[in-house]
Amino acid sequence: MALNDTLLTEMRGFIESLGYRLVRAQLTSGRQRATLQIMAEPLSGAGMTLEGCEKISRMLSPWLDVHEPTASAYVLEVSSPGIDRPLMILADYQQYVGFDASIELILPDAGQKRFRGTITEVAGDTIHLNVAGSPRAFAFTAIKAGKLVMTDALIAYESARMRAVTPSPLLEEPA
Repeated sequence: MALNDTLLTEMRGFIESLGYRLVRAQLTSGRQRATLQIMAEPLSGAGMTLEGCEKISRMLSPWLDVHEPTASAYVLEVSSPGIDRPLMILADYQQYVGFDASIELILPDAGQKRFRGTITEVAGDTIHLNVAGSPRAFAFTAIKAGKLVMTDALIAYESARMRAVTPSPLLEEPA
């Protein structure tokens, strides 16, 4: 099941008006009903909170009732993209240069569709990976799916990034 481009564009704008970036919207079929999975993150760069997920869910649900993403019943799920997030746009790859990613190509390259390596560069619309010590380049348009690979370095980076943009009252000095 796929969402049409017009609906995705309008949904992206609606979610941005709430202060969040739509990372991914995916409609999947289930045994009893479909699931519309929304991954989002604050435009501020702060970490996604439970309250943020609830806000998007509360505001998006009536919007979806009007825009009908599918004719059948579905469950709406709103979540953060997580540390091992999907890489959906070129800027996602650029943000995570130096980190490990796995990609799946639309068509095989030398008989292989799946690659895992370190993102070394994003030049134009080309993603450069170091795959097992060998440099590889893939056109962004040739990539079916990409995601970060959970590593200690990625966890440390995300933890530091979240501390920098999300102040914690537990870490503040008493007055």
